[in-house]
Amino acid sequence: PSFSFASFSGALAGSDTVADVTGGTGAASDVAYTTSVTTTSNAGTYTNDIGITAGSLDGSKAGNYAITIDAGDFTVGKATLTVTPGAQTYSYDGTASQFNASAYTFSGFAGGDTAAVVSGATSATASDMVNVGTRNISLSGTGTLSAANYDFSLASLASGLTITPAT
Repeated sequence: PSFSFASFSGALAGSDTVADVTGGTGAASDVAYTTSVTTTSNAGTYTNDIGITAGSLDGSKAGNYAITIDAGDFTVGKATLTVTPGAQTYSYDGTASQFNASAYTFSGFAGGDTAAVVSGATSATASDMVNVGTRNISLSGTGTLSAANYDFSLASLASGLTITPAT
């Protein structure tokens, strides 16, 4: 994981720079740190989970400062899943009974996750699910979709519904 400095308290003297204290370029990557957060950690805030290793503050002027190191919070944001309606084709029967409002898929899973991490449902709809023709399918909001590590983005499917003449 990567992080950036949230703040420094106090001021650097004269023309001293952060790099003079931390060594290197003054970027967060110049400082050694510890955290329990990994690339497979769940979304959320890990309170007091970043520890800075004091010995990593080895810039040429670090010895001129009384440095206090406070643990920091590490926040892992949610990834976004795209929800897309599935294509459907059926023959005209005078009703919308063949339309499958539960036909949709997810894309954008991270870390080996699958649709098994998603609960709830949304529903697909089209402007006319009865008469012969081709129509776009859209989703009617996120419904009750829920996943601890994901937010949802809804997509529509152009020409996703095809109703053919009865034979």
